[in-house]
Amino acid sequence: MARSKQTATAQDRPVWHKRSFLDHAGQQATRLRLGTANVPIPEDFKQNIVFAFQVYTTIPISTSASATETSEGSGDGSSTKRTKGESDVDVSMTSDLKSLGEWLGGGLSDAQRPSPVWEIYPPQTDVFACVEHQKREIAHRKAKREQQDTLMIPMVAKGQYGERRRSGFCIVITSPFFRQDILVAQSDSGDHIEPGGPLWVHFHRPSSTPTLNEGPLQETPGMQVEIGAERKQKVSRMEGQLTQMYFRSCAPNGTYTGVGGISVALNQDESLLTEDDTEIATDEPSTEPEAITRLAGQLSLDQFDVQDRDGTVIVTSASGEPDLRYVVYVLHAANDALIEQIAKAFTQAITSHLQSKTVSFEFRRSPEPTLSSVLSANLAALEDNHVGALTNDGKRIHPLARQPGARINDPDTCGFAPYRTCLLIMDKPANFFEGSGVLLLLTDGGKGQLSETDPEGHYYGPKFDYEETIVWRCNDMERLAKRLAMEEVLEREAAQANVSGDGQESQ
Repeated sequence: MARSKQTATAQDRPVWHKRSFLDHAGQQATRLRLGTANVPIPEDFKQNIVFAFQVYTTIPISTSASATETSEGSGDGSSTKRTKGESDVDVSMTSDLKSLGEWLGGGLSDAQRPSPVWEIYPPQTDVFACVEHQKREIAHRKAKREQQDTLMIPMVAKGQYGERRRSGFCIVITSPFFRQDILVAQSDSGDHIEPGGPLWVHFHRPSSTPTLNEGPLQETPGMQVEIGAERKQKVSRMEGQLTQMYFRSCAPNGTYTGVGGISVALNQDESLLTEDDTEIATDEPSTEPEAITRLAGQLSLDQFDVQDRDGTVIVTSASGEPDLRYVVYVLHAANDALIEQIAKAFTQAITSHLQSKTVSFEFRRSPEPTLSSVLSANLAALEDNHVGALTNDGKRIHPLARQPGARINDPDTCGFAPYRTCLLIMDKPANFFEGSGVLLLLTDGGKGQLSETDPEGHYYGPKFDYEETIVWRCNDMERLAKRLAMEEVLEREAAQANVSGDGQESQ
């Protein structure tokens, strides 16, 4: 029997489909997808490939399930579906989910690409916790893919935005900017600027066969971006930007039933978990490795003082104010003796590339083997002007940009709010100088400032998107040493001081 026009219209009208699922940790998350009433979220993601965006929050979002909720994709991949009726469609959306869905732009599709899936996870503490969770989720899904004929959870693909290389990607919501009462109040203001807009987080995912669009996020000799969190303030442009990312990240397949050309790095081992979902202690030796011992033994104890103050190992090379002072957090440190050996080895690796620089390095064991715990501990322990290279006027400045240029690393000329937090982190201390390198973390800054040439901020300023947090992996100790010493900036400062000190030239 032919459908009536009214029935056909109802079937073709876009609706949000919703299902709950369990993540790798057994926590309930929510999956959304915009589609017609008779095309629900696929039940087998091996047969129906989709592109899934990962959405995290640091604030509570109401996703309360109705009595007829469908739950699928549990931690072991099994289905726990409850009967919902013939259509098996759940359109029970909370106010938060409706608002969030409208902002995300469920219509990211065309005639060849179906709508993506949005996966919304329970609140996490910060950006680093979100990335940690996502890496575990990726590894978990890869492991389950090979164990099941029917895949109840979609694979997590790499995303590509603008000229960035393909990488891990997730969206982190840190404020309720998306809620209707906030958006409606701004509806007449044109280009809506929201200081509390979301973070777009890109993080490094390895690839077994790098192409022009895969590999490190950005490449600079000796430095690779591990994590970059961009604060999106122009939220009215989000849908267009997400559409660009979606189209760049996947290509339509020949049957128009899913997407092809997505990169999930199936052939690359990204495992972080053992069979019982506990972390593998790959870098927690009970005794220091031979290479660490050898390098630590090269440090002259006649020139450097090594002290242990309440668990913090401090290595200094002068009694007065040091030229360089930095804090180094060590992850996976098994004992205090290992911390001391690592402290000596790091100091030797850095100072061997510096000429006549005095240093003070503070080595601390992280409360937990995560970047989140390091950041929390650091905020409670450090004061402003505590780390960096000493300037002529007694201030300390630390690296601000990926490149070593003086202007973009000088807080007076960089053009953006300097990062207030600068930390060094050894996430793989056993071989930090032989390959794994050291992480350099910058956060709490990056917002554009108005310039004399653009006082209204038309092209760049406080209303534009900016990199709020960035983590580099530095695997070239010589380059790292020169960056920590801020040599170019201090040389420029010295040159300016010489000129201003000469009465003839300063006029």
